[in-house]
Amino acid sequence: MSEWKPVRCPKCRGRSVVLEEIWRSSLTLIQREDGSLEQLDFNIEPGDPTGEIQARCDGCGHGWKLRGWRQFPSEGVEVERP
Repeated sequence: MSEWKPVRCPKCRGRSVVLEEIWRSSLTLIQREDGSLEQLDFNIEPGDPTGEIQARCDGCGHGWKLRGWRQFPSEGVEVERP
C-alpha cells in the first residue's frame, strides 16, 4: 500500500474533492417478446470493488477518474495501488 496524497482538481486546482469508490452490484432483467421487462434478481449487497475511484470537485463540479488508485481501506488513510 502507498501513502495517500491529497488530490487537486485538474481544472481549478481546488482541494475540496468528493471521492467515490465504485463497487459492483447487480440487477438482472429479462426482456419479453413484447418488449416488456421483468426483474429476475436484484442484489444490493456490495460485491467486489471495480478498481475505479471517481472524483468530483466541490468547487467547479469537474469530474474525473482518479488514476493509479483502486480501493480505499477502511481507515481511509492509505489506498491500494494497482
